[in-house]
Amino acid sequence: MNTRSLFQFLIVVFLFGALNLEAQTQGQSEVIQDWSKMHDSHPDLDIYSSLVQCDGKLTFLLKIKNNSTIAKQARFRLDVFNNSTGQKISTQISSLIESLVEIQAICGESDHSNLQIELPEGFDPKSLYSAITF
Repeated sequence: MNTRSLFQFLIVVFLFGALNLEAQTQGQSEVIQDWSKMHDSHPDLDIYSSLVQCDGKLTFLLKIKNNSTIAKQARFRLDVFNNSTGQKISTQISSLIESLVEIQAICGESDHSNLQIELPEGFDPKSLYSAITF
C-alpha cells in the first residue's frame, strides 16, 4: 500500500468513526405521547405537543406551523399541570415563524430549544394536562 492509499484509508476510517460518535451522542428519545394538536391554537398557527423521554428526562416538545402567507410571531404562555400532585410549570414561548413554515423541537438538538421544556422530576406522564394562553 503506497502513502496515498494509506492516507485515503485513514481518512475513510476517521470519517466513519466521527459519524458513529455523532450518532451515539445524539439524544436518545422514547415517545410517550405522539404529536397532537393543542385545542387553544391560534387561527393562523397550528400548535402541536408531544411528550418524550429525552435522555432519560421527561420532556414536553412543541411544534408550530404557520399557515399564513406572511411571517407570524408566535407568542404565548405554556402551562403544564401534573394533576396527580398539583404541580404546575409555566414558560413563555416566543418565535418568529416564516410564512407557510413549520418549526419543531427535536430531542437532544439545539434548534428551537425554546420549544423543548424539560419537566421536573415527579411529573406523572399519565396525568399531565397542558394549556396555552395567547
